[in-house]
Parts: sequence; structure tokens; C-alpha cells
Amino acid sequence: IDLFSIDVRALATLRIGLGVLIILDLINRSRHLTMHYTDAGILPREVLIEKPIYNFFISIHLFSGELIFQIALFLIAGIFASMLILGYKTKLSVIISWILLISLQTRNPMVGQGGDILFRMLLFWAIFLPMDKAAWSIDSKTKNRESFGKKIFSVGCIGLFLQVIYVYIFSFFSKTGIEYL
Repeated sequence: IDLFSIDVRALATLRIGLGVLIILDLINRSRHLTMHYTDAGILPREVLIEKPIYNFFISIHLFSGELIFQIALFLIAGIFASMLILGYKTKLSVIISWILLISLQTRNPMVGQGGDILFRMLLFWAIFLPMDKAAWSIDSKTKNRESFGKKIFSVGCIGLFLQVIYVYIFSFFSKTGIEYL
């Protein structure tokens, strides 16, 4: 069990890092918000709904193709990412952040890249991590749970470690050519 335990400070660093990455991703994507996420852009909603690329994801961003709606969703995602950074209502903020990230990525899959999949998987595993017990968070201060050096174990810890291992294993097996051996 100790092999899969995570120090509360490392958990806090992960929480803060995920929140910062969400905000940076939103800033980067907002540069082309009209072009990539509205009906006035390169992929109007009716085209994506008619021939969906992902049949198993539901995108909240498809509810409206108006710019103001997309701006509102970006701002909401930014608020929940900020809550994640601060460690305030951590469980709720990580779940909503994950849902909004999937929604954003599936609204226009043509602007995605391989790192997006890993990003949403890390957020997925963060749902099962006891982030509210992590150091440097408002949740841990209000619940008197702060304990530096303490290690935490959960199913999410196993999933997170395995996810990192899978990245390397599947990267190795997906390589082709003699130069990779």
C-alpha cells in the first residue's frame, strides 16, 4: 500500500498544476474562440451533430453556437479551475473541471492533440484522489486536515500511477522502425 501512497504535498502540487494547466489551456483556446467553438467558425454545431466524431461524449459546448455562450462556459471553467488551484470545494471543482474539459475538447476535435487525452485522464483520476486532504488548500485548513509529510492512499492513487506507467508502455509499443529499438 505504501508503494501507491502519495504525499499530501505532491497531491497539492498535482491539484495546483492541473488548475494552472486548465487556465493556460483556456487562454490558449480563447485566442480562436469564435473560429473554433461557435457556429460562425470552421465547424458549426449542425455539422458535428450530423456526423459526430465521438459518439460517447456529450458536449455542453454544443448547446449553443453563440459567442456569448462559449465565453460564459470558458469563464465558468476558469472559475472552477481557480477553485481547484485554491483547494476550495475541491471534489466539486475537479469533477466540474473534468466535465467542462471533455465538453470543450469534443466541441471541436479537429483542434485537439494527443496531450488532450492524457490531460483529461489525469483529471479523471484526480476525481478519485483525496484532493481535499492535500496540503495548501482551503478545504484542508477549514477541516483541520493539514498534516505535512503525511501519505495518503486511495484507488485514485493506484489509477494515477498506472496511468503514468501506461503512457510509457504504450508509447514504447506504438513506436515503429529500427531506430527506436
